[in-house]
This record gives sequence, C-alpha cells and structure tokens, in this order.
Amino acid sequence: MPETGRTTSLTLERHKVSISPADLPQTFQDFIDIARRLDIRYVWIDSLCIIQDSREDWEKEAAQMASVYSMAHLTISASGSADGRGGCRVVDAVRSFGPFDLERHIDSASSSTGESTAVFRLWSRDTYPVGQVLTSDPLTKRGWTLQERELSPRIVHYSRDTIRWECCELRATIEFPWGDPGSFDQGRMFDGGSSSRPTTIGPPINDSKPLADVTKQRLSWFELVDRYTHRSLTKQMDILPALSGIARSIAESTSDEYYAGLWKSYFSHCLLWASDWHVSRDFKKHSRPSNYLAPSWSWASVRGPVHYLSWVNGYWYTFNADPDPAYVPKLIGVSLQASSDPYGVLKAGSLTLEGKIGVGFSKQEVYAVPKDKHNVSFTPGHQDRLTLYSVNTTRTIEKVGEIRYDVPLCYSCSPVGSMRPVWLLCCMNSEKSSDGTMRTFAIALETVERDEGQQAPSFPLRYRRVGVAWGINPSFWERGVTTKLTIL
Repeated sequence: MPETGRTTSLTLERHKVSISPADLPQTFQDFIDIARRLDIRYVWIDSLCIIQDSREDWEKEAAQMASVYSMAHLTISASGSADGRGGCRVVDAVRSFGPFDLERHIDSASSSTGESTAVFRLWSRDTYPVGQVLTSDPLTKRGWTLQERELSPRIVHYSRDTIRWECCELRATIEFPWGDPGSFDQGRMFDGGSSSRPTTIGPPINDSKPLADVTKQRLSWFELVDRYTHRSLTKQMDILPALSGIARSIAESTSDEYYAGLWKSYFSHCLLWASDWHVSRDFKKHSRPSNYLAPSWSWASVRGPVHYLSWVNGYWYTFNADPDPAYVPKLIGVSLQASSDPYGVLKAGSLTLEGKIGVGFSKQEVYAVPKDKHNVSFTPGHQDRLTLYSVNTTRTIEKVGEIRYDVPLCYSCSPVGSMRPVWLLCCMNSEKSSDGTMRTFAIALETVERDEGQQAPSFPLRYRRVGVAWGINPSFWERGVTTKLTIL
C-alpha cells in the first residue's frame, strides 16, 4: 500500500491538512465516491485514521472499535478485493447471466387483476454454490473483519460475483433486493442471520432466564470463536484485540465478565475448547508462539483454528447445560495483566481453581488409514485424538476416554505404544446418553517447574494447559483428589 494510504508519524501532519483522493488506493477512492453519492460526509478507514507506526495510538483506537462499527451509518466492505488496489468491483463471472426483466403482455380479460402486462425478473444461477462466495472472498478470511461485519448495523459487500446487503432485518443481493438468503452461506451471528443457530446478544444469564436461551447464548459464542480462529491474522498478537469490539459489546449487554476469550458465567464450559485439525486435512500444525498471547487455558494462546466440543459431531457425549456442581471446578480468581485495553493485548495471566484432579496416560496408537479401495497405510497416531488410560484400583491399565493435545505431539516425543502421563482437571459432566450412562469432560495439564528450594507437595500447585479430554467415566475421579491449583 502506498504511503498516501497510511497515516504514520511522518505523514500525520500532512494528512491533517489534506489527502488527495487521487493519491489513494482504488478501494479507498471507491469508498469516498460511494459515500459522497449517498450524501455521507465522513468515512472511517483504519489505515488512515489510526497512526500505523504508533502502538499507543493503535491500542487506544482498537479499544473504540465496538462503538465505531456499531454506530456507523453504513459499512462498505470490498469483500472480493485481495488488497487496496482491487476496489469495490464485481469482478468474477460466477453469475454471468442476468438479472433482466421480461415484460409479458396479458389479455386484460383473462387477468385477475385487470393489468395488461406483468414483469418477471429472470436470472440464471450458476451451478457454482453462490452461497459460498462471500465466505471465500479474500476480505472475509481476515480476522479483523469479523467484528466489522458483526457489529455494523448495515453492511454492503462488494463480492466477486455480486453486491450483497446485510442488516438486522434483511439479507439481499443486487439481483434480489427484497431478500436472497441463499446467497449467504453464513449469516451474521447477532441479528438472527445464522440459519443454524440464530441468536442475539441477550440479557445477563440468571436463574429466571430459560435454560434453552442460556444454551443458545453459549453456543453462539462457541460458534463465533470457531469462525474467528479459522480466519487469518497478519500479526498473531492481534488475536484478542481483533475480537475486542464484540467482546466489549457482549460484556456491556450481559454484565458478564470476560477473561481472555472466556466468560465467567459459564467458565467451565468455556475451558473445553479444542484445536481443530485432522490427519486427513492439509493443515499447518497448531503451535504456541514464543511471544506471549494469552494464558494457556485460553484458546487465544494457540495459533490455529479452534472449536468447542459442545456442538462438533463425532464426540460421544454432549455438554450439560446445567452440570452437576460436583464435577465443576470452583473459580477462585483470575489475574490478567493487560495493556491499556482490558479486552486487548495481554502481558500475563493466571487462573486459580478448586476442583477434582487426577492422573491419566495418553497412548500413541497405530491406525490403518485407507489410501484407496485396495491399499491401506499405517500411521503412527490418528493425531487428532489419542487414547486415554488410567491405573484402576486393581493396578491394571484401563481405557478411560480420549484426549486431544492443543499442539500435536512430535513422534519422537510420543512413539507408538508409549504412555505419556498427563494431569486431568474435571470440568463438567455430560448429559446422559440414551442408555442412561454419563461421562465427564476435562482439560489436560502439565506441571510448571517449581521455584528453586520450594518443597514438592503431593500434588503440584501450578500447571499449564496442554489439551482437552472427553468420555471419562465418573469413577475415574474417585481415584483423584479435590485441590486448589493455578493454571498459567
């Protein structure tokens, strides 16, 4: 992007005087042209309105994003443009025909309305699934743009194939301005636009609120985290700031407390996130960057897509909207060292709980993976999940569940057949299955080295999260203890 498209410490004073539209990238020129044609006097473009080389100004303005987008008259999104040069243009031939109006003359005697003509709008829908165009547009793959879409009262998308419109009441396209939900694979989360889980940011969770509404509210956040972490960030340190506007809006609407991507009112549910990857996918392995992002118990500490176990197919048991307190850890305190914005960049953080803790062993198995209908290959580990074992009261090894590590284990660290010890903290019980059985969910932990000279207790006091486990028989916790612990 040319320097005229960015405000820096060097260009700030010059930009205060004037900015020539002709010197701006094409996308910015289009924004200004559209705004003028709509009689809108002011535009906000972050690269012009935020001093790009000032961390202080960036943090101050990032904290205002919730009000910037939620108070906007209109948000213009160059969704189909890969960069500032693409402009607000419909560039693809995905929709190559129509729409056009066809006028048909009707014998007035046979017309029930007495009209002599009727106008039909014709349009040829390509075999390409147009509902997926917006979600695959370059701009909608960027992490920062999620909250722009979610918080704006009205947004117009200049996609590759058409112009799309979203507001709290309507999803439409230029072909069908009265409504075209089929052109949106995913609607917005907080205006009823999500066809799978429509919900709104509701009032605070309390005893008087129906349990079904509470569940919807929780699931909406889990789905939002899923969508957000599947997007990309140029700077991974923006993982919390780029969602801070939505988090701030929810906190103000619900009076809930926000802790590094998790919510106090259903904290035990929020702990049960999982890295979203599979051996059959072409994926970059998840990692925990060396630069501090968030506490290990937060999904923001991991680079890569994340989902929640609550509504992902393939797991044995589902979350319990009203879990048994005996299986839920007690939240004692959360300590977060933030920058100027409590919803933004974090410098340090810890979590203190009191709950059931036990010891398990993850085992790297060998799985047969089909290559084609005639051949199979054997891989050392179905890396998206490992078998979880424990030692029972008769001192024999028994399977107790499954575990997924936040970051894949290297094969040399976990060879086939080896048992790797892991601490487990019980987080909640599942709903009962059709046969009446119940299981539990847990997060997997590793110990943090003690300070020199510190006496070793029977159970460590400080831990770091390394994964999540599910399908654990409640009897497993009878062999553990209830203790106070800190997770960094």
